Amino acid sequence: MNRSRFSIAGASVLIGALLVVASPAVADDGGFTETFDEADLAGWERQGDTIVESGILTISPPGMVTKRGTWSDIALTVKFRFGTSGFAVIDYHVGEGQHYSLTVLPGEMFLERITADAQLRLWEAADVVVADDWNTAGIEFGDGEHTISLNDEVVSTVSDADSLVGGGVRLHVPADASVEFDEVILQAQAGEAVALGADEPAPEEGPPAEGEGVPPGGDEEPAPVGGDPVTEPEPTGTGATGTGLFDDFFASQPANTELRTFAVNLVLAALVALILGLVYVHWGTSLSNRRAFAANFMLLTVTTTSIILVVRSSVALSLGLVGALSIVRFRAAIKEPEELAYLFLAIGLGIGLGDNQRLVVLLTLIVAIIVAGLMKLFRSAKADVNLHLAVAGSNPGKVDLDQIVGVLKQHCSKLKLLRLDESEESIDTSFLVEFKRFSDVSQTSAALKTLSPTIEVTLLDNKGIW
Repeated sequence: MNRSRFSIAGASVLIGALLVVASPAVADDGGFTETFDEADLAGWERQGDTIVESGILTISPPGMVTKRGTWSDIALTVKFRFGTSGFAVIDYHVGEGQHYSLTVLPGEMFLERITADAQLRLWEAADVVVADDWNTAGIEFGDGEHTISLNDEVVSTVSDADSLVGGGVRLHVPADASVEFDEVILQAQAGEAVALGADEPAPEEGPPAEGEGVPPGGDEEPAPVGGDPVTEPEPTGTGATGTGLFDDFFASQPANTELRTFAVNLVLAALVALILGLVYVHWGTSLSNRRAFAANFMLLTVTTTSIILVVRSSVALSLGLVGALSIVRFRAAIKEPEELAYLFLAIGLGIGLGDNQRLVVLLTLIVAIIVAGLMKLFRSAKADVNLHLAVAGSNPGKVDLDQIVGVLKQHCSKLKLLRLDESEESIDTSFLVEFKRFSDVSQTSAALKTLSPTIEVTLLDNKGIW
C-alpha cells in the first residue's frame, strides 16, 4: 500500500471521528435530553445553590439552571419532586426581558407571560393533584397555544395571541424548600432568537398569596398577579422618526454561543481543513506546490469559523467586518481555477461550522471528497502523468525525436508529447511523463545524456512522486 492510500485511509478515519462528534450537535438543533448524569452540567448555566448527584439535580432557593437556545414550537417535559412545601418554576422561551413561566406548587399550578413591561397570568388552577413523589410536567407550545399536562394528563389548553419569540429553558426554585429534577426532554424547532442577557436578574416569583389570583368559583376570569389589572405592553417604536428601529438594528445581540460549542467547532474546522488538504494534495492537478498551498486551508477555515461565530448574531459586528475587509486587501495570486475552487470550499466549510451547521458541513465534505475522487478516477483513465519533462539538444551531436522517445519508453510508465520544436541545428521537446520510482528519474536522465553530450534535461514537478 503506497503513501497515497495511507493518507486517504487516514482521511476516512477522521471523517468517522467527525461523524461521532457531529452527531450530538444535530440533536441540539432540534432539542435535547438531559438526565443530569454529569456533575458539571455541561451546556447549562448555573446560579445559586445547585447540586448534581446520582443523576439528580437539586436546586435550593434561590437557585436556577439555564439552557440557552432559540427554540420556538416546543414539546417540553420536566420530571421533578418536592415534599409538602416548596415549588418548582419551569421557564421556556427564555430571552432578554421575556419568558413564559409555569409554576407548580402542591395542589396548584399557574402559567404567566413575563416581559420587561408586564407580567400577565394566562391561566391558573387550584385543584391539581401533585404527588409527593416524582411528577412530570409537560408543556406543548405551537401556533400561540400552550397545552399544559401533569403526569401525562392534560390539565389545560391556553391560547396566547401575543406569543413570545423562541428562547431557552430555565429551571429555578425562588423560595421555600429545595426541589429535585431528574430529567428534562425538549423537542423543538429553532426559531427567532431573543438573547438572554448575561446580567439578567433572576425572576422574582413566588407562590400566590391567599386569595390572590384564584377565582373562588372557577367561572371568573383569572386575576392578574398582585390583584391590579395589567394592560398589554404598548409598542415601543417611535413612530415616523424610526429611531427605535434604528436602535434595534444596531443593538448588540449576544450570540449565546457556549465556550464548549465554540471550541468544538474550531477543532472540527481544523479537522475538516486537514482532510480537505489531504484531498487536494493527492488528487489535485495544480502545477504549483500543493502541499504549501494546502497548509493554508486549516488557518483559513478556523479563522472563518471564528469570525462567523462572533458576528452571526450582531448586525453591527457584521457591518464592522465588512468595513475591516474593505481596508485589508487580499492580494494572493491564484494561479489556477482549481486553487480558487478549494479556497471557496474551505471558506464555505468554515461558514457552515460558524453557523453550527455541523451535519451540513460533514455532508458537504463527504460529497466534495467523492466528487474529487471521481474526477481523479476519470483523469487516470486518460493519462495519469506527474512530471513535465523537457529535452533539448543541438549540434554537434543533435538527436532526433525517435531516439528521445525510445529512451523515455524504456523508463516511463506513461508518456505524452506536448511540444516539438526542431531545426537543422537543434531540437526542443516537451513531454508529460509518469515515473513510478525516484530511481527512474536519474536513470532516464543518464540514458538521455548518453545519446549526445549536448542533451539538456529539465524536470518540472506537477504533483510529485509517491
